[in-house]
Amino acid sequence: MGLLTIRADRTSTAISYPKTISAWFNQAAFTDAVGHFGTASSGDILGPGQQVWDIGFIKNTSISERIKLQFRGEMFNTFNHTNFNSVDTDVDDGTAFGTLNGTHTPRNVQLGLKLYF
Repeated sequence: MGLLTIRADRTSTAISYPKTISAWFNQAAFTDAVGHFGTASSGDILGPGQQVWDIGFIKNTSISERIKLQFRGEMFNTFNHTNFNSVDTDVDDGTAFGTLNGTHTPRNVQLGLKLYF
């Protein structure tokens, strides 16, 4: 049997602001549900989106008829945009409630050289 979590009570319709790192949504719009399941529905809070810009390039060079050289360069998160993991939606987490939790991997560059013979 799965873990049952109690949902919070939604006390306001204005929940989609201010969208900052320390307050992704209006935390005052939710309170603890005491004695009942809670009125907040699934999907009330949408987390931050992601920008994924990956670039790669390949240069193939023939050294001789049988020997070829390949140079590869790849960049992941090319523009080094901060992509946040998730939003803390547990109303009992105190000051962490409503904050963004961590980030995905920053820019990553890898280079490769292959020799075909």
